[in-house]
Amino acid sequence: MASGTWRKLSADGITVNVKADNDAKLPGGKYKNEPIPHSGGNEQKKTKIPGTIENISVHVTALQHEQLQALNDRDDSYSLSAVDVNGNTWSAVGFIDYDGATVAENTGTINMNPESPDGFVLFPN
Repeated sequence: MASGTWRKLSADGITVNVKADNDAKLPGGKYKNEPIPHSGGNEQKKTKIPGTIENISVHVTALQHEQLQALNDRDDSYSLSAVDVNGNTWSAVGFIDYDGATVAENTGTINMNPESPDGFVLFPN
């Protein structure tokens, strides 16, 4: 897994530009490891946790703010994608957590959460 700057995020066809200097890890599935104790020692339980794209500051217009709020409140899943600094597109089906907008700066914060344990799939440029 590498790190880099995101350029654009899209959720259900709503595309927003990412603020400059927004460094983030590229998504990837990860495992949570838990010990399962028994009389012969410990065994390991692995739970796959989908990679998320978190705490990304984006530029939003008033209309995009309303659209992202509506997506945040939906109960179903929808298409998600993110374009990285190299032009690669990462896609998944899932949902967003939209943290609202700062009116003076026209910015908001988005977390993108895939529903599949495989997380985001890379489509190289």
